[in-house]
Amino acid sequence: MPARSVIEATTLADFTDVSLIEPSLKGCDAASVIQELGRRLKQAARVPDGLQFYHAALNREFLVSTAMENGLAFPHARLAGLDRLSFAFGRTDHSVAWGGKRCPYGS
Repeated sequence: MPARSVIEATTLADFTDVSLIEPSLKGCDAASVIQELGRRLKQAARVPDGLQFYHAALNREFLVSTAMENGLAFPHARLAGLDRLSFAFGRTDHSVAWGGKRCPYGS
């Protein structure tokens, strides 16, 4: 009987690191927030091309908004050539316009 392969436990921490956390997003709309988080992904070498990621995530967001209740959104994109799943996380104390609504916070 062949040996059983060991499956390692996977947690969210396996897909991010501290350099991918933005505790104080400055953007007040989907495009600027995606740009901020995409910049972090590029700086951490998690995506090869920041502009390609930005366009893919923003286009995907325009097709179907990822905004959810309680002020959460999960913008995401698939890119060819990535060697691992990654995510950046951000939070803000001000409102963020998602889906074309006017920003209540100064830009």
